[in-house]
Amino acid sequence: MKVWLAAAGLLLFLALPFILAVADRPSQPAPPAEVTATIPDVLSAEQREAIFLDMWSQVDRNYLYWGRRTVDWSAVKEKYLPLARNAESVGAFRTVLKQALAEVEDGHVALIDPEGSVGRPHVWVEPDGDQLAIAWVDAGSDAAKAGLKAGMLLQTIDGLGAAEAWAREEAAASATMAPTRKWLGGRNVLRGPFGSSTMVVASFPGQAPVTATLVRDAQVDAYSSLFEKKVLPGGIVYIALRSFGHPEVLQPAKTALLDVARREPPGLIMDVRYNRGGNSESVTDFSQVLFPKSTILGFRQDNRTGQKVALTTTAATLAYEGPLVVLTNQSCGSACDLFVLSLQQKERAVLVGETPCGAGIRGELHILPNGFQMSLSSPSEMLDRQGQPIEQNPAQVDYRVAPTAADWAAGRDPVLEKAVELLQAP
Repeated sequence: MKVWLAAAGLLLFLALPFILAVADRPSQPAPPAEVTATIPDVLSAEQREAIFLDMWSQVDRNYLYWGRRTVDWSAVKEKYLPLARNAESVGAFRTVLKQALAEVEDGHVALIDPEGSVGRPHVWVEPDGDQLAIAWVDAGSDAAKAGLKAGMLLQTIDGLGAAEAWAREEAAASATMAPTRKWLGGRNVLRGPFGSSTMVVASFPGQAPVTATLVRDAQVDAYSSLFEKKVLPGGIVYIALRSFGHPEVLQPAKTALLDVARREPPGLIMDVRYNRGGNSESVTDFSQVLFPKSTILGFRQDNRTGQKVALTTTAATLAYEGPLVVLTNQSCGSACDLFVLSLQQKERAVLVGETPCGAGIRGELHILPNGFQMSLSSPSEMLDRQGQPIEQNPAQVDYRVAPTAADWAAGRDPVLEKAVELLQAP
């Protein structure tokens, strides 16, 4: 017996470091097999309550940034739990969850829609002041055939006034700053279950309205192409990059940037509007071509351990050092925020457009019951070159230019036009 106890004690002693390491390991997102769970078509009141309480508890336990927020999370529970219990459909329940998470006012605290479950009609909507306008209509689509045109103002959506529909979507939009939340809400008004229909009434000022029933079978993102390059009149090169998270996109974009460095055109326009980010390592690799010397773009900090790592480009053997204008808007976030802010702080570029998102924290996947998923802010945070959080502190554009309904009706891009004007100025 003593021999057995001694052996067991020895095994426990040898295994202790491994046990402690596992116990101390931070929780990880669920494996991919769990991510593919299907959401039921019908949920009981008890199931809805359990899902909501699990979501609320995970945020309550794991969110690291309460000190930066003014939200009363307990009050959110009291407000939205009855709404969750009484939701009339799964879709209405999802809206309740989104609205509750949006109260945190953090772009990475959000309900995740299953891939391919959300679509939009073949029109893209943007705010123009306090109105919602059609920015463009896909050629040959049901929207185009129904008579909808760029520049029209939305009047009603599925019987709701456009302002009411906008307010509803704004309440459900997860964003880091209030202006971005309003902008996202306006952009999202026509989105819904992929393949479903929506009825839209829109018109030009002073003209008869057009009523159209449209199918939501277009992709959610604004652009199908994540990378684009063209040469504008006068030899100015235009490069659009709408992701820092796709290697198959970043490689040709970097190749195009190296070609710009070789040719030395009179100016370069980098368009990162609608760039939702990616990872900071891709930003440092891509930005290498814009700095001849090794340059610190910012820092990544682990807010659990306090460890801070510099995000540094390597010295470039070939770099573009000519005039640079960057186009941005409120859909430039996360790694895109780092890219834009670092260029501004190094006085390397002029920024034109609208203020970026101001989101400097990554999102982590968290699993909820019955196939639901949410994103929650991770401990990993991006800081600017001065060591200040990028979260809620985005770059400020040098020239604020916001397209209007009149611009879309005329097929103009005033942001791009301003960039060209700046590069052509003597």
